[in-house]
Formats: sequence, structure tokens, C-alpha cells
Amino acid sequence: MKIGIVSPYYMTSYGGVQTLIKYLQLHLLNRGHEVLIVAPRPRLKADIEKTPDNVTLLGVSVQINFKNPFHTSFPIATANRLMIADFLNSQQFDVLNIHEPWMPMLPYQILQEASCPIVGTTHARWPRSWFNKSLEKIRTPYFRSVLDKLDIVTAVSPVAGYNVTFINDSKHKPVIIPNAIDIAHHQAQIETHKRLDPKPYILYLNRLEKRKGPRLLIQAYHQYLSQTISDPVPLIIAGTGPMAEVLKADVERYGLKDFVTFEGYVSEDRKYELFANARLYVSPAPFGESFGIVLLESMVADLPVVAGDNEGYRSVLKNQGRASLVDPHDIPKFASALEQFCNNETLRLAWQTWARSEIGNYDYPIITDQYEACFKKVVSKK
Repeated sequence: MKIGIVSPYYMTSYGGVQTLIKYLQLHLLNRGHEVLIVAPRPRLKADIEKTPDNVTLLGVSVQINFKNPFHTSFPIATANRLMIADFLNSQQFDVLNIHEPWMPMLPYQILQEASCPIVGTTHARWPRSWFNKSLEKIRTPYFRSVLDKLDIVTAVSPVAGYNVTFINDSKHKPVIIPNAIDIAHHQAQIETHKRLDPKPYILYLNRLEKRKGPRLLIQAYHQYLSQTISDPVPLIIAGTGPMAEVLKADVERYGLKDFVTFEGYVSEDRKYELFANARLYVSPAPFGESFGIVLLESMVADLPVVAGDNEGYRSVLKNQGRASLVDPHDIPKFASALEQFCNNETLRLAWQTWARSEIGNYDYPIITDQYEACFKKVVSKK
């Protein structure tokens, strides 16, 4: 098959959607398919030059950094309609896999011009305000206009699938295909970066923005220090984002400078080193999550997790994994979870045993099988 995979984001940026798209392309190419990624053209020449091979850039884009419903930033890219039509006509794809087909502008534009079968993939958990009855007259026609062009909808979790199911369209019941991880690669990197005698630390490695919960973490960590009867485990905060200076001020105000280290942006090598040697990973996102790839990374690293009890994380941390979930706004319980997962060896071992039995469900060959089955299904009906 000739498969086009449409990304709503720059392929030079790191993110769960881009990572999934890159690996899907790799595994599908290895299976003998012809696969081309289509993505927005970055604004900067340097970013254009860093774009990987087998990626076609279309249109022009601007970065949206103002406050928006997702509490994050993303590109809005648009291309001339004739340009898109000419591109699609020249490629003659057997099937398109459009990620976030509701997202303006490029994914939606390609969707409207395409004549081949289309598999749409939804990742994000749309804000609840979008599903408010007061927006009924706006949201339903728009979502339905997209659904009418899709042959199959896949979602990375039931939460992301709600973007479709709220319309009550029986034709488009979403196929749940979770996010994936390259287990062999991650395990090799973890082994390479392990120290013989690491000093324990709690790790937060994520965007420094409200929906990831880092301020709640600092409050809980402050309480953890005040109540722990064991040697305090220091906290490393890695990542960048708009809350960096606020978080540093919080650390100063709580008197935590001797216990909290900010690393800012970290390289891939440093990321693996941090995961390989941590005592505990913390991802206290209170809302806005549809899945949680960082949870898979922790599971591969055999690294116990304390995580925000949001809908997306619940789809990953199932059964015994639910012991990780905590309401991050409940600071005493959050602090207690930090204490327990740092020091309770029975709890840690039970979590690690569960993670080892569960992680194989997310390996890329298995996830690629599921996407490939969807592509074959829609092409066979052509």
C-alpha cells in the first residue's frame, strides 16, 4: 500500500504524536509499504533543514502561544487549496492516516481535498467546555463534517475516543489503539545508562505548565519533607515551559533549595540516564491527559510512578497499576504517596511486577499490526 501519514505538528519537535508517526512509518516501511509523512512547514529555515527524510512539508504556519483550551502551544498551518489538491493527485495514496483530523488547518484541509480512504486518529482529550451543551450548535456540525470524511476513527484511549462518541454516531465507533513504545530500544538505553550505585532521587521530567501539575508537586514535596521519617529523597525537575520561573520562586519560598534541582531542557541521553537511576517518577497532571507515554517509559525502566488521577492516566495504570494514582490537589495524600513509593519495598515490587507483565501490550510491532489492519480494511472496501 501507499500510505500517507498526516501530522498536525512539526516533525522537528518532540512529542508523543510525532514519535508515534515516525515509528509507524519505520515499521510499515519494513513491512514493504510505501509510506510518506506529511507535516506543516516550520517557520524557521533551521527547523526546515532538520526535517527527517520521507517527510513532505506543506503550507505555512504560525505558532500559537496564547492561552488556549489545551493550556499548551501548537502550530496552526495552512496551505493553498490548489497546492493540496495537486499534491494529493500527484501522490495517489491508497490510504491516508490523518492524526488529529479536527485540528486546524492543515489536517482539516487535507481531509477535505482527499478522495482516497481515510483513517483518522485522535490523541488529545478535548477540553470539557467544548462538550458543554451551550456549544452544541457549534461543535456538533463541525465534528460531524470531519466524521463524514473518515472511514475509520482510531483513538489512543477511551478519553480521546470521546471526541467521537459524544456525537452518538454508530457508524464511527472509535477503534482504541493505544500509544506505543519501542521496548527493546528503551531497555537497551536504560541498561546503558544505569549507574552501579545511584543516589536515589524523585524525578519529574515533563513540560513546566499548569496541566502537568508541577506546582502541586512542589507543595506535596514540601509536605513530604516535613513528615518523612526516612532520609529525604531529593527532587529533580527536568523540562522547560512557561512556569519555570514561578516554580523556582516556589522552591525559594518553601525553603527547598537544598533538595530541589532544576535541569531545564535535557538531551535524550540525559533523559535515559535520569529514568535509569531514579527512585520514583512523578507525573501529577490533574487534567488534560488522554494517555501518558511517560508512564510507558517508566514501566520499561522498572521505575515506580506516582501519577495524577486523570482519565487518560487511568487508561494506562490499570489493575494493580492504580496504586500509583492520586488526586494531586489532595496534598497530604500526594505527599504520603511519595513517601510510600520511595520507601515501601512491598508496594514497589508489586508495582514493578505488574508493569513487567503489562508493558508488552504497547510494543510497536503489536501497535503497528492494529494500524495496518485498519488500513487494509478501508483499502479493501475501496
